[in-house]
Amino acid sequence: MTFIPELAVHDVVNVKVTSNEDIWAIKILNLLTSIQVFFNEGTLAREIPIFGSPFDDDVFVVGLIDEMRFDPQSFVLELWELKTRKRKSVPSKSQSVQHRLQVMLYKKLFDDLVKGNWTKESVAKHLRLDLERLFGEDIQKQIETHFLSSKNLNELLDIFRTKIQCMTCVQTIGVEYVYQETKETIGYTTEMYNDNELKHTYKKYLQFWQGSRNPVGVDIEEAWKCQSCDFADICDWRREKAEEYSRRNQV
Repeated sequence: MTFIPELAVHDVVNVKVTSNEDIWAIKILNLLTSIQVFFNEGTLAREIPIFGSPFDDDVFVVGLIDEMRFDPQSFVLELWELKTRKRKSVPSKSQSVQHRLQVMLYKKLFDDLVKGNWTKESVAKHLRLDLERLFGEDIQKQIETHFLSSKNLNELLDIFRTKIQCMTCVQTIGVEYVYQETKETIGYTTEMYNDNELKHTYKKYLQFWQGSRNPVGVDIEEAWKCQSCDFADICDWRREKAEEYSRRNQV
């Protein structure tokens, strides 16, 4: 398991884990390290674990924020996702929709942590963790290097709650597009967060993943995606559309 004590420069420490509780202790420590960078007037953190149950749905979401930028003077916190491109151009509107939803969801998850809209019991239930299980020896050592004192997730999550509630919520979200070949930035897109839009889209996606609605085909402008879809050969939507157009041609 990898522990990242200084996310801005990606220093890495290999830590031996002995349980799922140890794994999640590392994630919490990485997140704590990120916000501690900002408390110390640092301006950049990368690869920040994020989690939660947005909009009070009984679904647990886990993600990894690419980059957060902080201005110690104005106390403005920004959240950015970095997307590499094979072509030296920004994506089409249809492609960028998913990127917009991703940064909005990550903002929602981070802000909910800051506001205290989560519980230890929910984390334990969804991840099947024992909050009272003792950490392994390597985890205990890492916790001590942060001048913290906790022997299990129950105590570590209490510390985490106290510290993250001292942070500000995310004010700016955006996507940075990077040309894969040269690593140069080819464009930025700053997005406006819309809670109603995110909630509607999130719940619509959940209906599919929970099996409460049938899949819906893409719009005609996005039909190109079918060319790389693993399920194209068995897709009922493609078959029905082919039959529909065949009937139209016969008429």
